[in-house]
Amino acid sequence: MRSTRTTWLGGLLIGLVLGCLARGVMRLVVVVEDADPAFSWVGSALIVSLFVLAAVGATLAGRLRAPLLVRLVVAALFAAPVTFFGIGIGAQEIAWATEGETGGVVGVVIALAGLIGVIALASVVVPWRWAAARRPRAVGKSARP
Repeated sequence: MRSTRTTWLGGLLIGLVLGCLARGVMRLVVVVEDADPAFSWVGSALIVSLFVLAAVGATLAGRLRAPLLVRLVVAALFAAPVTFFGIGIGAQEIAWATEGETGGVVGVVIALAGLIGVIALASVVVPWRWAAARRPRAVGKSARP
């Protein structure tokens, strides 16, 4: 039997791990820029929380027995904060890196920002697929030929 609790805990854990990974990459950006860290523990917790929110929303979307469009809208609503703030923070970091820096540092910062984008996308795709694989199937329906 597919456990609902396991599905939700898995989605939560995926969000937590990916949020911590994204925060670690953000720290790498600061190291590459040779700048002072600007994030506090509260800021780091907020970043991780946004990834958890996106992952839990994607888990909900993956569990729903609804049309695909409805599930996409649910996932998009939960992923909106991490997307919005991720773009804002990434653009700010790239702007700071390009101010008086050489091309090498700028290239590394842009690559790291792209990696954070991939992690943000994974925070929606991975829990969705995890939950969809564990979604309860309808009982009593016959397969159509």
